[in-house]
Amino acid sequence: MLKTDNIIIVKRRLELYLDFIINITYKIHTSHPGFDCLYEDEDIKNHYNWCYKSICDDFLKHGVNFNKNNDVKKYLYNFFYKYFYTKKKLESLSYYLTIWSGIFNDKNKKNIPIIYTLYENFDKTLV
Repeated sequence: MLKTDNIIIVKRRLELYLDFIINITYKIHTSHPGFDCLYEDEDIKNHYNWCYKSICDDFLKHGVNFNKNNDVKKYLYNFFYKYFYTKKKLESLSYYLTIWSGIFNDKNKKNIPIIYTLYENFDKTLV
C-alpha cells in the first residue's frame, strides 16, 4: 500500500485497473475495422462503447462491475480518441501497451498525477 497526498493506493487494485486497461486496449486494437470505416465521431464512439461494454462484461463475470463507471469510460475514451482513433496510421498493439506500462511504472514520478486520476476514477467502482 502506498500513501501519498491523502490518497491510499492499494497495489492489487492498481493491478486490476491496469488489467482492465490492457484488455480494453487489446479489444480496441484487434477489433478496429480500419480508418476508412471509423472516421465519423459517431462511428468511433460506437466502436469504443462496444469495446468498453465487452470488457466490462468480461470483468463482471469475475465480480467487478465497471459498466456504470462513467468517469473511467470517459477518461479512457478521451485517451483513445486522441491517441488512437484520430491517428492517420494504426500503431502496433505493443506501442499502446508500452504507453500504459510506462504510465503505471511507479518509478516514473511524472506519471503519478495520471495514476492518481485513474485510480480515483476506477476506485469509484469498488468503494
